[in-house]
Amino acid sequence: MSELIRLDRMGSTPWGTLGTLRLPDGTAFPTLEPQWRGNMSSISCIPAGEYALAMRSSPIVAKTSGFEFGRGWEIDGVPGRDLIMIHPGNWEKNTEGCILVGRAHAVIQGTPGVTASRAAFKDLMARLAKRADWRIAIAWLVPQ
Repeated sequence: MSELIRLDRMGSTPWGTLGTLRLPDGTAFPTLEPQWRGNMSSISCIPAGEYALAMRSSPIVAKTSGFEFGRGWEIDGVPGRDLIMIHPGNWEKNTEGCILVGRAHAVIQGTPGVTASRAAFKDLMARLAKRADWRIAIAWLVPQ
């Protein structure tokens, strides 16, 4: 049986959608996704719901992790979308519909984002490596 992680979104802003990814062990990672734009490919966060995660090779994970990782977790089964990954990045401009993880939400170089993204991603990957079967439940804390 797959284990469930949660992504609780606080709201969509002009600088992206802020949230918190929570693992079953209580570990939390601040997140950043694109604004909600009706699930439009490459420019919107994905709809709230429950999805399977699947490990796969990914050029975006390789590039954003400084080539430390060649594989990552894809959110699988998103209606009308594919290739939605969890990966490092600091600002909304670093994602085309994917979920960025960090250590904190902060203003970086004048723009809201997430900090220490590569370190957070490395930690997340180590924690998720303990199982092969994960699901993610995404919910809005503030209705959009």
